[in-house]
Amino acid sequence: MNCFPYIHNNPCRLHNEVVDFVNYVSPTPEEHQLRLWAVERIRRVVNSLWPSGELKVFGSFTTKLYLPHSDLDLVILTGESGDKDVCLPHLNRLSRALLQARAVEDCTVISKARIPIIKAVEGISKFHIDISFNQPNGAEAVEIIRRFQEEDWPVSLRSLLFLIKQFLYQRGLNEVYSGGLGSYALINMITSFLQLHPRIRSGQIDPAENLGVLLMEFFELYGKTFRYRTTGIKTSHPPGYFDKRNRSFFQPGRPFALCIEDPQDPTNDISQGTFGIARIRSCFGGALDML
Repeated sequence: MNCFPYIHNNPCRLHNEVVDFVNYVSPTPEEHQLRLWAVERIRRVVNSLWPSGELKVFGSFTTKLYLPHSDLDLVILTGESGDKDVCLPHLNRLSRALLQARAVEDCTVISKARIPIIKAVEGISKFHIDISFNQPNGAEAVEIIRRFQEEDWPVSLRSLLFLIKQFLYQRGLNEVYSGGLGSYALINMITSFLQLHPRIRSGQIDPAENLGVLLMEFFELYGKTFRYRTTGIKTSHPPGYFDKRNRSFFQPGRPFALCIEDPQDPTNDISQGTFGIARIRSCFGGALDML
């Protein structure tokens, strides 16, 4: 888009600002290498406890969809059960070992989460790290995200994701364990928005050249018009919406809960931990009003 900041065309100016923001926050090769070194320091401790186990990196780091402040998501796979009662003793043991080795600081086991994790700060790089135990779904989701990003929406998904992730981070709404919206759920929300956008489907607009308009329309959809009480989101083929009241996803105690079908498992709702959706919706709507 051949636009200039002084042109009185708000969508055009907003598009340019989104592009500039994405270029500014995108990880450099040096920043990526620093994170790799941090992972290796954690790996040494993990290997000392489970020599036959495997430490995998997943989430935004693997797909390079992370912001400078984003957590590193790690999972330890040992072949044991991923049940909470099995994982918690292992996480407590790992927490003690990491602290003893001075590999991390501020290490806490989040035991009451649906999936217990360790939240820590790596000792040298100060990167925030989340570690789970025998939860392979996160690592398996990487290929789905890569397909969404590289094959389906190579520019628009990355751009909208970076900006909306930062938006949520600044409002404390990006952590699932506290009711926020995690990256995987957000990626599926953006992907669904792009998949079902009528002007994209008809070829009337190029999403890569209309990021400002799409950002406002994303805020309008999920902040104003989306029917959270009745509607679930589906990004797997064929993409669309479904009536969540006809599925096991419906929560009578939380009828307005966000509902997103897992592309890997149609019986799993990947957004069930996002109990702060009312505040997220309000923030999206407020952002649209401001724009």
